[in-house]
Amino acid sequence: MATDSRVASTGFIGVNNRSKSSKVYSLSELAKMGIRVVEWDGRAVVICAGHPDDVQWDILMDLAADAIEVARNKCSVSSSNSHHRWGDFISLRCGVSYGGGQTASSNLSNSTVNKIIVEWLNSLELILWELGIAIEFPSGSSILLPSALISRSNVSIAPHERRYSFTQYTAGGLFRWVAYGGKTKAEYLASLSPEGLAQYAQEEAARWTEGLKKMPVISKG
Repeated sequence: MATDSRVASTGFIGVNNRSKSSKVYSLSELAKMGIRVVEWDGRAVVICAGHPDDVQWDILMDLAADAIEVARNKCSVSSSNSHHRWGDFISLRCGVSYGGGQTASSNLSNSTVNKIIVEWLNSLELILWELGIAIEFPSGSSILLPSALISRSNVSIAPHERRYSFTQYTAGGLFRWVAYGGKTKAEYLASLSPEGLAQYAQEEAARWTEGLKKMPVISKG
């Protein structure tokens, strides 16, 4: 994973792989491609965090699904927010981001109608392409993964079915923005002395390796 991952030279962000197809696969198609379906088991790199051990949790998830469906039907959605490189589903963004040509970190904007954020995904399994597996995804569960490094998608569902999800992420560019003191890379490098530039080069070369060391290791015992 360390040598094959798509990582930018700074070590802060992954390299966007825009060649991935937006095709939605069925489980039978995945099996022919050699993708294994694995049970939810809480392993590192991708952490299957599960959900609270609460008898009311399924009821809460049903209420959340109903609320999202109502919000989805009220949203004003452009074609680019419903047909995009991730697939054919409604996807609206909110929060703080930096990267993709931004010159400063800023809030992602939505129209007044779309302040209720919805992301609608058609799946019961989550496909993790680089790992060659599809994870059975229990209703109401959470999963943590390095999204810039692992391409992911969902299997197809029947026409009468619905699948909802909340996706939360932190843009890698925000870590870079903070590390550079609220400056772009060009501005930050221009502010460094020759000694500072040498130190920067060492830190940049080691950042990805140091980041890998922070991934959790789960004991089999």
